Amino acid sequence: MLYALPLDDIRNNIGEILNGMKNPVKTLNSMDDNEQLGVIDCNQERSFLRKSCDNFIINASLITCAELKSGQLLYVGTAGDPDGGEYTALFPGFVRSTADADPRWSPDIVCDITKTNFRDAHWDVIVCSNVIEHIPNINMLSNEMARIIRPGGHLLIDCPWNYPYHAEPPSFGDYWRISLDGFNQLFGENFSPILAEQNQQSTHLLYKRVSQK
Repeated sequence: MLYALPLDDIRNNIGEILNGMKNPVKTLNSMDDNEQLGVIDCNQERSFLRKSCDNFIINASLITCAELKSGQLLYVGTAGDPDGGEYTALFPGFVRSTADADPRWSPDIVCDITKTNFRDAHWDVIVCSNVIEHIPNINMLSNEMARIIRPGGHLLIDCPWNYPYHAEPPSFGDYWRISLDGFNQLFGENFSPILAEQNQQSTHLLYKRVSQK
């Protein structure tokens, strides 16, 4: 089933969580005109949720919390994020861990997310936001997500679309811009889309891991 929640309902339900966050993200109403138009400093890309990320991630988190309610959540890519990951407060019922390949960002787990040591079907939810464009071997990423997310679990993933180059060597490069078609080519064999959006700024998917045959 594909969900589409009215924006007013999303904000009404999530406002309490946003207000309680240690480092609250900027919502659309709090952005200035330049931010709403996407005129931002690339070095501060992850310091707030752009309009598209704001709406989609809040929507996806409500669906995930309603369907799964609790479990193990992995937040991938902590570069520049508040402690615990920028979006993890939107999943209050989950035991949350962070992962990054670069120990300088102080993740809970230091690993290459394309080849981890996690056991099969370990995670209930993986959040991978503004990360895939920095991974050179994206086919390996899709295979590893299929291995470590349990059947019925969720993958929230996105990628910039019309967005400037924003590598930060030596920590990470900037390799890809991916459309909805591209995401479904990468993940469609093992994941079914619950929610999808592509706009001028970003491509977003909330996937469900399909049962293994």
